[in-house]
Amino acid sequence: MSYPVDLADASVIRHNQHVVVLFTLAIAWGQDPGIHGDHLLVRAKQPLHLGARLAPGVTVERKLHTPGWYVATVPSQPLHHLQAVSSHLLVDIVEADRTVSLTGWVKEPLFDEQWALENLPSRRGTWDADIDVQDAWNQGATGAGVVVAVIDTGVDLDHADLAGALWENPGEIPNNGIDDDQNGYIDDVHGINAAKDSGEPTDRNGHGTAV
Repeated sequence: MSYPVDLADASVIRHNQHVVVLFTLAIAWGQDPGIHGDHLLVRAKQPLHLGARLAPGVTVERKLHTPGWYVATVPSQPLHHLQAVSSHLLVDIVEADRTVSLTGWVKEPLFDEQWALENLPSRRGTWDADIDVQDAWNQGATGAGVVVAVIDTGVDLDHADLAGALWENPGEIPNNGIDDDQNGYIDDVHGINAAKDSGEPTDRNGHGTAV
C-alpha cells in the first residue's frame, strides 16, 4: 500500500474546494499497472465506520495510520468511481492508489527532514503542507537557466551540493587580478563581497551557504 501522495499525474478530487477532476493519465486504466485496481484512498471530514457505503459498490475497508485517511474497496476500475465517491458528504479528498517509481532523487541525506519541500505522512508530518517541490521538478521547473542572487554572508564555493550550479560571470577571467568587465570588482567570477568591496564572496559565517 502506498501513502496518499498528491502527484502531478494523479487523479484527485477535492470535494470541498470545488476543484475539477484532474485526469492527466497518458494511458487508459486497464493498461496502467501502476494503479491498484481494487480500492481508492479517501480522506474523510470526520471519522468513518468500517463497512460504510460511500457509493454504489464502494465501502470503507480499513483506516490508515495517517489521521483521516481510509482505504475504500471498489468493484472494478477505481478511476470510474472517483466522481461518485467525491459526492459523499463526508468525503474531503479521494484519489487512486498509484505506485510510482522514482527516476531520480535528491542526493542530500537530510532531504526527508525538509518538510517545507515535501511533507508526507510517512515522515509523520502534515500531508501536503509543503510547496510540492517534486511536482514542480516533474513538470520541468528545475531552475535550469535561472540565476538567483542571494544577498547574505556569502557562499561556500567548494560546497559539494553547489558543484556546477554556481553562477559564473561571463565577462570575468578567473584569478588574473584584473577587473575584466570593468564593474569595479576584480575577479568577481561568482559574485562580490559588498562589505569588503571585493570580488571574493566566500562565506565565513555559514548562513549564506545554507540559504
